[in-house]
Amino acid sequence: QRCRSHGVAKFAANALAVLAAAPDALDSIRRRAARHLLGATTQWLLDATPEPSPLSEEGDDNDSDGEPTNGDTQSTSSENRNPLRDEAARRKERQRVVCGCAALSPRLSAASWLERLFERGAQPWVRDECEHFRDAELLALHLCVVVRDERAPPLGLPGVIKACGDRLMSSTLEADAFVRPGWRWDAAIRVARRGGIEEEPEESEQRGDEESDEKLARRLQRRFDDEAVQRARSDANGPPAARLGEWLAASLGYLLLFVDGDDLFCAHACGALSKLASIDASRVSAGVWCGVPLLEKLAAAACKETRAVGVLEALTSHAPARAAMLSLAAALAGDVEEEDVPDVDAPPPPPSETVPDDPIEEVVLAAEVINQEPEHDEAEGRAPTPSWADYFHELRGTLGIGGPTKATLEDMVLLANFDQSAAELPVSGELTATFSDGSSLKLAAVPASWNERFADAVATQTISSDQSAPIGSEDWQVQDGSAVIVDRSHIRKSPKAPDWATAVRLSEEAGASVVVVINDLFDDGLARPAFRMGVFGASPPPIGGFMVCGADGELLKKQCQEKTLTKFEVSTIRNTNRSENASPLRAAPLWPLRGVPKDASQAWALAEVVYRSKPSPTLNDDLKALTQRMTAAEKRVWLARRLQRCHRPLHDDDERALAFVECDRHAPQLEQLRTQKKDVTGLFAEDVTGDFEVRFKGESAVGSAVAREWMDLLARRAFIRGGGSLLRTCDGGRSFIPNAASMYGNPHWEGDFEALGRLFGLAVWQQVTLDLPLHSYVCAWLLNDGEPPSEGDLESLDPQLAASMAWIENNDVEGLELDFTDGLDHTEHDAGDDDGEEDVSPMEGAPRTFALADVLGASDEARAVAPGSRVELVEGGEDKAVTSDTRNEFVKTMRDYRLRGSLREPIQAMARGLRTVMPSEVLRDARRMLSPLDFCRLLSGLRGVDVADWRRHTRYAGGLQPDAKEVKLFWNVVEGWSKTHPKRLHGLLQFATGSRRVPVGGFAHLVGLNGGRHPFTLHAGRHLPPGALPTAHACVCTIDVPAFVDFEAASQKLVQCVDLGTRRFDEHETHESSDDEEPRTESDEDSSVEELDLS
Repeated sequence: QRCRSHGVAKFAANALAVLAAAPDALDSIRRRAARHLLGATTQWLLDATPEPSPLSEEGDDNDSDGEPTNGDTQSTSSENRNPLRDEAARRKERQRVVCGCAALSPRLSAASWLERLFERGAQPWVRDECEHFRDAELLALHLCVVVRDERAPPLGLPGVIKACGDRLMSSTLEADAFVRPGWRWDAAIRVARRGGIEEEPEESEQRGDEESDEKLARRLQRRFDDEAVQRARSDANGPPAARLGEWLAASLGYLLLFVDGDDLFCAHACGALSKLASIDASRVSAGVWCGVPLLEKLAAAACKETRAVGVLEALTSHAPARAAMLSLAAALAGDVEEEDVPDVDAPPPPPSETVPDDPIEEVVLAAEVINQEPEHDEAEGRAPTPSWADYFHELRGTLGIGGPTKATLEDMVLLANFDQSAAELPVSGELTATFSDGSSLKLAAVPASWNERFADAVATQTISSDQSAPIGSEDWQVQDGSAVIVDRSHIRKSPKAPDWATAVRLSEEAGASVVVVINDLFDDGLARPAFRMGVFGASPPPIGGFMVCGADGELLKKQCQEKTLTKFEVSTIRNTNRSENASPLRAAPLWPLRGVPKDASQAWALAEVVYRSKPSPTLNDDLKALTQRMTAAEKRVWLARRLQRCHRPLHDDDERALAFVECDRHAPQLEQLRTQKKDVTGLFAEDVTGDFEVRFKGESAVGSAVAREWMDLLARRAFIRGGGSLLRTCDGGRSFIPNAASMYGNPHWEGDFEALGRLFGLAVWQQVTLDLPLHSYVCAWLLNDGEPPSEGDLESLDPQLAASMAWIENNDVEGLELDFTDGLDHTEHDAGDDDGEEDVSPMEGAPRTFALADVLGASDEARAVAPGSRVELVEGGEDKAVTSDTRNEFVKTMRDYRLRGSLREPIQAMARGLRTVMPSEVLRDARRMLSPLDFCRLLSGLRGVDVADWRRHTRYAGGLQPDAKEVKLFWNVVEGWSKTHPKRLHGLLQFATGSRRVPVGGFAHLVGLNGGRHPFTLHAGRHLPPGALPTAHACVCTIDVPAFVDFEAASQKLVQCVDLGTRRFDEHETHESSDDEEPRTESDEDSSVEELDLS
């Protein structure tokens, strides 16, 4: 129940959430806790009353006699006070965080506790209680509204929907933006009868002692419907009413589009949507009115998230949805010739007059964002997120085929009608200008959303292009029946034309027959593309409108000035360029949205889902063609997708294996790995493809970046330089191969190499690039499942030895005293660590010659492989001299030993470890996709750091602009390092991301949270104290940049970050901590914070 202060209630909810999810609690107790929590949060969701402000409570105490206090007088009369700052301070003071929740209303708190109940997936007993919860429909409906429209914590919603999916899809309840008028309030009435809703005294007096259910329903409806909901109901262009199942599916689709950057929510939401689609795919595809842009989101998510594939596979049972997938796959593949593609730019999501940059989600501040009032998106310079009703209205302007005034789903392009409606969407047009000299100019034009479908052709002999006066002013003149050609910038400058539709309506009133808008604004980039104009809430104009891109518009105006126009024609054309006899990708309808990036891996993922649902030889040929066109970076995505299908069932129960590692940075890393093998934990856990959590001893941080740094640490300090003589290099550290010396001195060599294979498998699974580049020949072995490739090149493996063998074959070897032995290299390469010290000192001893059978077993003791030690190539090789008669035999034996004999057993142990993540069937598919060099690059990325590429793919956030002083100083320092201290670039990259190497494909494919792609980001460090060093949020590849005084200060601070920032992760609280707050985990704050503060 709600108290005047939420503290007691929040403590109770926290206790119930912990107990309900506790795996070791008594089943009856945790089930009862789950029931109580579901019932209480349902009551809270019906209560939008805010918690009383602590400031007002204090004011009541201090002002009991009605006289203002001195503090009150000062706060209201001082002219030096900043009202905005005062309000921000008051708002922050009101946020009394209890158990990690700072929500100021019961309904927002309810979303927080439901999120905690489901954040680790629904336990079986929690799912069972949800399925039998009496008010499940009411809970799901109101939780959806709070999450969708009030930006409450979102993870509880997919958990509830997935647990109660069957009941929600079978419900006959109908809902619109909130609740359709006249819906059955019986569930809400039951809650009210139990006292779950606190009443105001006036309400109690008005209703009397007895109140009928009907009156109670009306009163509840009046109380819970705010002004925004009422406006949405009265808006004829809002989403139409739908049954609860379709309404929830559409809401999930909307949230998937606009809860950007949250991979955890994406995974859970895809699981819930997959659950609904598996029950009735036709209803979901018909009810999700944002299905077309959602399909783009799912295509990207399907490359790394199995549950997104589950949604796609559930939808493939519906033929129109399959056509939509093939259409998008063709657009992603870029199979259509350029002239076949209409020059259309569809803005959603989110559509707006100016096409903004993609929003940057500050994942690292996720916990703070949840616990604070939402800020205006305009503060970051990006378009605000459209509301539920607004986005439907805007999307109809892009995908509507029945005119802008209707509000039904039948006249929109949906997944449920894509095969029929996509071809009917007027997204392409043609403009033809004929001149007196017989020449003509044909340009692509995009029809406006209000144009009469395929009946908007206009032909005229005159144009009006005077832009000396604002549109609609007295000085603005238009010739009757002419075509008005106007720049987009001129519309912006016209006070009477706030939008497209008004500008066209004013043109019609002035006598125009059609309006052609030229996109001359560089807001949309240098291309200034044409896109479909919408009405944006205005009345549809009576004449048509078209848009041409900036370059075409300049050409049109130039020729109209130089030549005499005789005829001007413009009209919408049908998309009839698809051939029914072509391959499935080419035969699919044209994708109605533009701006789709070319991505062969996403195209392959979509086409593969369709192929599994409906196999065909021609589609299989398309799939093979797509794999041949993939870049190395796209192959990395393909491999991740293939592994996901192998290890994660499409409809898993969210319970994944947990592998945990606690690493001591300062202890020998190889010994810690051997302990993990003994205990079957960490890297040797039975399943490393579940949740893999790493903590460094004495450090509190967890997250993706911590795991990346741990893997890099193992690569350098366990395998390159760990004391086990496991790897050697023949090219100065550019690549590494197994060292045969380890088999004769290290009794744990087999388990160590298996650990190395497991590490590479885990790196592939997590999409981490390791600072351990294997030689391509070794990768050829691994791709071949541990067997030697058919061809081997000694010259590429060891150029110096290959030259020696060539000399021996062609020269006199008498007197060289050679025998049939090979040298053993016990030295270890410098891994480039900051301390330069080895974890384990090598054993000392005298050199000796080992027989091939002297390989150590796991039960043997370690022995020294001293400098000068050798191994026999054949039995008795130490006594067999190399002569002119035996030199060819010696060369052949040496080559065979180096290419096969010395590598076979170590690489087979590596392959055994690699197969724990990449089974033989995956390796078989990978051999068809990847060359050995491709596989090397997937494992270890790029050797160098291209600063220009780094800068080109950097995003700026927190109000920071590319021309800011601190940004210029940052890049000046980094560019200077590229010439003088290139190793510092790798250190800075590790400080910012947890990895020292750039992934294949460059900085455009930088890996962030949970293996997802995340751009390198520079964020304004206004929150940092004076003199602070830069702060890295490594899980999301972000650096908070403080205000640098000058170049020297910037250089000094960045050097300190490189030198000190890779030694430990620190969680540094920049706000006042509270004993009531729970420790933050990766689900609360998606990144670890690697910080160094200059005191």
